[in-house]
Amino acid sequence: MSKRIFTVVTALFCCAVFASAKPIMRVAFITDTHVKEKPESAVLVREAYKLFRQHKVDIVVNCGDIADRFNEKSYKNYRDAVSAVYGNEKAPVEFFAYANHDLGRDRKISQDQYFALLKKHLKIFHDPESISKINGYNFVTVRQSVSMQKFEELVSKAVKDTPDKPVFLIDHMPAGSTVWDSDTWGVGWRRMILEKYPQVIQFSGHIHGTLANELNIWQGKFTAVNAGGLAYWHAVLLGNVVASRYSDMALIMEVYPKKLVMRRFFCKSKREYQPDTPWVVSLPYSPETALYTEAKRTASSTAPEFAPGSKVSVKVEHDGAVIEFPKAGHKDGVFTYQLKLFRKDNGKWVRFSRKDVMGDFDLDFRPDKVTTFINNGYLDSNKEYKVEVTPQHIFGKVGKTISGEFATGTVKTPSTVVFESSNPMKDCKFLEGLKSNTPVKLDADGYYDFKREARLVFPDEIWAGPTYTQFRVTIKMHGKQGKLRWTLTMRNPKPTSNGNNRFYTEPGDNGVQRYVVDMYKSRANYKYYLLIREGSPGKVRFDYIKIERLNDLYRRNQRR
Repeated sequence: MSKRIFTVVTALFCCAVFASAKPIMRVAFITDTHVKEKPESAVLVREAYKLFRQHKVDIVVNCGDIADRFNEKSYKNYRDAVSAVYGNEKAPVEFFAYANHDLGRDRKISQDQYFALLKKHLKIFHDPESISKINGYNFVTVRQSVSMQKFEELVSKAVKDTPDKPVFLIDHMPAGSTVWDSDTWGVGWRRMILEKYPQVIQFSGHIHGTLANELNIWQGKFTAVNAGGLAYWHAVLLGNVVASRYSDMALIMEVYPKKLVMRRFFCKSKREYQPDTPWVVSLPYSPETALYTEAKRTASSTAPEFAPGSKVSVKVEHDGAVIEFPKAGHKDGVFTYQLKLFRKDNGKWVRFSRKDVMGDFDLDFRPDKVTTFINNGYLDSNKEYKVEVTPQHIFGKVGKTISGEFATGTVKTPSTVVFESSNPMKDCKFLEGLKSNTPVKLDADGYYDFKREARLVFPDEIWAGPTYTQFRVTIKMHGKQGKLRWTLTMRNPKPTSNGNNRFYTEPGDNGVQRYVVDMYKSRANYKYYLLIREGSPGKVRFDYIKIERLNDLYRRNQRR
């Protein structure tokens, strides 16, 4: 072969390699943007689109809850943010999942009418349920409230149309028991249907997770990806209120003939998260070779561990106890710390509560020590206590437990007790659902047996006080739950308003547990009941309830 021919062949080969390395298209995903009436509420949308412009994204997908509630100004703010980035340039094709927060509160307007307005304000080209083909690939969009029949009809049609390619399903609700926290926030029948279609990749929102969480990609008989949440994400802390941290992450998927490469970015800094390990889905999809199955991840994971000699230290103060321990070590960081509280009764340690602590897996900077706090609601006077702390990896493996002991003197909270009962099952009604006056039935062992949600009702007069009056609700109860947690919420019935952030109980049967819920009134005339919702059907017995009105001095000084 002559030198000239060799040069031409080499050049052609290099061009072919380069061409094969270039993706067919780039698709970006964001979700739960919750834009409000003020223009600055769309700042992260603007930063996300700056990222997408930088990476020459062809398609942008918003997986729903575009606005905080339907409002024309919110959608104008969203569109203005996109226009500010692209100006007169050609903007990417945009898909939107129509979700519950994109509906207004005026029930005289139908869901379809709201979505018609949404389509107009955001200049959306597709309907709430649709199939669109771009570069030979089908994109299926569905609304949050899509029917089972319509859902399968669209998926089936798209799969039959392109049987040799992946189908991208744009949804707000994740398929149940797939991505992180979809046991509670997902939809079981979606998974049941999608298991028939292995080439489907479901992209969802709703959960307010973080893309730093490796559990936001799942593979089984199909693939599910959750796009996290733009602005903030929620951590699930059993025995505790939900914790939130800032998030500005977006996903960019590169589509190749034989694979999908999903890269995670921080929108403000434009920095890629873990660039050496993007999520990769090989095509055509096969569950046997999939990388992100539960079994493979569990087998390859290791537990985080404390350094030898690590201990828990506790300092008792006027308003509770400060708990401190060294961070556990793991290359991926710690997902959560399981913190269990024991009290010595008749010479034996008896576990009476659990309060998980947020780990550091999503942080670039990992402090050497972890500090948390339990308030006086968890403590009794002149008692001995023990704290056990166990680190947990993101894929579930736990390390060795460390502990520390302490004792209390006189425990007193500056407050007025407005309600107290050692027999709440006699003194309070426990009713089915949110509006029914039907009592929940007792079983033969004296436990309430309920299927979905129920509420414990208190006397109206105990809630007297101006707006922002703060209360502490102490509950001792024995729950017999399934594998899913319950949520405890103090709720004003009309208009619906929660007095506290979501508070999660521990699944299973753990005996009598103490839960302490701090809350405040957002309106002077609000009156609250205790709502148990979400999670598995189960049984519950209430052994003790105390509701205190915290005084002003204590409210100013207590820890958050």
